[in-house]
Amino acid sequence: MQPEWPDSRGELLKESRWARTYRFGDGTLFESKFARDEIQVSREEVERIWPDLSPDEKLEFAFAYGVKSTVTAEDEKVMDFLMEAGDEYVWSMIALLLARHSNRERVMSFLLERATSPSLLGANYYQALEILADMRAIPVLQRAREIHLHHIDAGATDEIHDYLVCCRALWKLEGSDAYAAEIREALRSADPAVSAHAKLLLER
Repeated sequence: MQPEWPDSRGELLKESRWARTYRFGDGTLFESKFARDEIQVSREEVERIWPDLSPDEKLEFAFAYGVKSTVTAEDEKVMDFLMEAGDEYVWSMIALLLARHSNRERVMSFLLERATSPSLLGANYYQALEILADMRAIPVLQRAREIHLHHIDAGATDEIHDYLVCCRALWKLEGSDAYAAEIREALRSADPAVSAHAKLLLER
């Protein structure tokens, strides 16, 4: 889906080959040139420049590339390379794009492996597995949910958002309202960010 860009994006703070960053209100707005300008890049070119990019530049590229509005055969070759050469941060940034790859078996296997070891980067993997709608994801997601709950009970409140996204994926794949009830419980959270996220997950 093509993003809805604001009419006024504010003051341009930074521009790279792949993205622009604007001052927008009290925060910043990141704009992907892959989405906004529909720029293209080949696997050959990405392979050539990848070793020379800093970790931050690789992450910026993946963040910008991950919101492409269209996926071509060449894009799939780029995704194949990123699955081979990326790290967990890059993989998380492109997870939703991977769900649009034509080689569903390869992508499914890749995402399941990532989701098997839950982390603070898990939410995008869970969303991608929800999109793929493959029932093989259910036991992996169930285990991830249990691990997140265990960590949250031990005080890791920073995992709540990943836990909620995991519940959302299980809800949609299994069709069980029990997972939706867990998300609804978060609506009563004293943390406004948690309650707002729960509301979004229930509505979208």
